[in-house]
Amino acid sequence: KRREIADQLRPRLMRVSVAMRREMRSAPVTVAQSAVMSALLIAEAMRVSDLARNEGVTLPTMTQIVGRMEAAGWVSRAAPSGTYNNLIRITPEGAALAEQLASQRNEALAERMAGLDSNELDLLEKVVSVLDRMFPQEPWRDA
Repeated sequence: KRREIADQLRPRLMRVSVAMRREMRSAPVTVAQSAVMSALLIAEAMRVSDLARNEGVTLPTMTQIVGRMEAAGWVSRAAPSGTYNNLIRITPEGAALAEQLASQRNEALAERMAGLDSNELDLLEKVVSVLDRMFPQEPWRDA
């Protein structure tokens, strides 16, 4: 039964992902940059290597992503006293942009839910908790 449900769920999750990306096409950030912003809003500061591991990309790739974000003024680097490990922090400009993007995404989802009745909304609320069990919070959230 799990494989049958997985076969039905997989394409739908992909459609949701594609739809969310399509609706955010005009955003000034890439998907990876948005993920970095989200991580930094929660964790406050992270090493580039931790960001790379969380996003499943190589260290050089994340270094480029962070470099572009730093040039745009969305993140800053700082080495703790006595270390060579740069910590990446989101700037106030980056935080404001991340909040704006989250708001736009939430609005897009809310618009898609407009035609749902109260039973369907209740069901969606339950699905959220199931998805949380299937895809637990990122490890850096509790760091």
